[in-house]
Amino acid sequence: MQSLNNNTTPKNTIERLAKECYLAAACKHAGISAQTYEDFNILRQFQEEHLPKDRIGVLYLRTYQRAAPQIVDNINAHTSRDSIFTFIYQVVRQCVDAIKKGAIDAALRVLVNMMHNIQLRYGLAENLI
Repeated sequence: MQSLNNNTTPKNTIERLAKECYLAAACKHAGISAQTYEDFNILRQFQEEHLPKDRIGVLYLRTYQRAAPQIVDNINAHTSRDSIFTFIYQVVRQCVDAIKKGAIDAALRVLVNMMHNIQLRYGLAENLI
């Protein structure tokens, strides 16, 4: 996963990453605001800290960089693109709310399940774990 550059604006960061990260693309679709940027940063930090410690999370990290850009392209080409990105952002919000409450295991399960479902539905077969 890419690190965020602290010298960029929220809009630039999310727009740049939205081409290769479906979480950023969902935040962009929701409208780039202080809230979506905060949600995105909390979730990215959570991913970097907690997914490497979870055996299923490790598997997704291994395929994420390779699969995510194609998933973004596939979702963007889908006729239900708006609904898909809205759903992903709702899951982002669920995870962020759980993280803020300290419910790390719940946030981890929600995130990993969402990543699995997104990869199954919109990814490429060779990128599946």
